[in-house]
Amino acid sequence: MDTANANKTSRRDLLKSGGVAGASILAAPYILSSKAWAQKEPVRVAVVQDMSKTYGLIGDLHAKGLKMAFDEAGNEVMGRKIELVIEDTGGDAAVTLSKTKKVLSTFKPHFFTGPIASSNYAAIKDEMFRSRAIWLLLTQGAGAEDTVLPICNRNAFSVSWNNWQLSAPFADWAYKNIAKEFWTGYADYNWGQGAAAVFKEQFEKNGGKITGSIAPPLGTSDYSPYLSKVLAAKPPGIFCFFAGGDAVNFVKQWHQFGLHKVTKLTGQGFMIEEEVLPAQGEAAVGTISILSWARTLNNPANKAFTEKFMAAYKTPPAVFAMCAYDAGRVMMAAVKSAKSTDTNGLIKAIETMSIDSPRGNLKFDPVTHEATQTFYVRETKMVNGQPSNVVIATLPTVPTPAKACRLNA
Repeated sequence: MDTANANKTSRRDLLKSGGVAGASILAAPYILSSKAWAQKEPVRVAVVQDMSKTYGLIGDLHAKGLKMAFDEAGNEVMGRKIELVIEDTGGDAAVTLSKTKKVLSTFKPHFFTGPIASSNYAAIKDEMFRSRAIWLLLTQGAGAEDTVLPICNRNAFSVSWNNWQLSAPFADWAYKNIAKEFWTGYADYNWGQGAAAVFKEQFEKNGGKITGSIAPPLGTSDYSPYLSKVLAAKPPGIFCFFAGGDAVNFVKQWHQFGLHKVTKLTGQGFMIEEEVLPAQGEAAVGTISILSWARTLNNPANKAFTEKFMAAYKTPPAVFAMCAYDAGRVMMAAVKSAKSTDTNGLIKAIETMSIDSPRGNLKFDPVTHEATQTFYVRETKMVNGQPSNVVIATLPTVPTPAKACRLNA
């Protein structure tokens, strides 16, 4: 997801919490292994993404999740040290491209993750596709028609989600369980536009009607002109995409307008995910969302992940940390399966692997390299005095439409 208006991360807090920091912040790459290279070639992992500015909070969560996965394994796999370099881009596309070229040519990573914003994906895509590194996407910055962009390449795999996965299955569920008439609401940029378009298409396939829409600009602080339109129309339901600071402001003002009494607020889970729930408070209660994970998800892997994350960082995890944690485990499992860091061997290993993830079972579609995973319908409820996302339904696991991407077909 190309997440908007995420809060600024604190480098100092990240270092105190035991997380990794961006090379551009520290003026020199941070190497997870402080010892000289072992006799065997190390497994090299590079991260080029925001560790500061707009998407710094997400970068912080990615770094923490990835580091936790490696820490659990003693920072080695099959007797080979894991070396991790993280470069901060500050969200700038030109900087992202420059640092990606530098990392690929000098560090020569076996695995690469990042960036976060869609503009930065576009900046580095060609460089990444020319490289031999396995590219694991922790977010995706695509719109409605680009549900598999930018990962349509043998070297690239999504460990996260795409817009279709977070919109179409929920449209089916909402039509059956909420209402036959909906509005859409979204931050007016490519991901938000895509979310609304996919939801509308699928909802109408079911026989439903989309009778209105609001599209505030990215970074809107006063939503009253848009909420007034919803209040006047009083639709039974609305499907939304907002994230970061936008999500906090939108949900709080939605509640202040009393809209929670007349229209069911729903949307992609980022609107009420763990990093924004504390600021939203009781205003988020009653919201229904879709995501591939919830902190309250009841399975042994999620319980262990949540407890370890809390112990390590003294704060609850969020979905971005979970995706990075899974990415680290995918990297190590691939090396073990391939018994090498040969690119072709790693690709085959990832295409056929199955991971017991905190989200449930995680596999990869061999045709698109998208994550094949379970998505959950969640309702925000007060649990022990705190707003929490509680799973109320499990959606059928369906593959993303391949469209133009057919890697092994």
